[in-house]
Amino acid sequence: KRQGGSATDWSIVGNTNQPITANNGMREQIGIKSVTTSATITFETAFSNKPHIMLFPDSISPVFVTLATVTTTNFSVDVFDALGSPASAEVHWVARGPQ
Repeated sequence: KRQGGSATDWSIVGNTNQPITANNGMREQIGIKSVTTSATITFETAFSNKPHIMLFPDSISPVFVTLATVTTTNFSVDVFDALGSPASAEVHWVARGPQ
């Protein structure tokens, strides 16, 4: 199960428990990408609606990663150092959403 405001649109905020069934299944895709300043990551298989994205930077220097855009087919990320300047990092990502 998951919580949200819609059984099919996972981006709608809510506290209702939503079942994940064969008709309303979940897809998960994961990966890692070297990102210098920004990058667009394309899913191998499109989701039926925008998925949830979790980002984990892997860098020797302190960095943070922001999610710029999310669609059913891809998402964009930006990497910044501790002072807010563009930076580089390997970005591990997990996308979960409706099939």
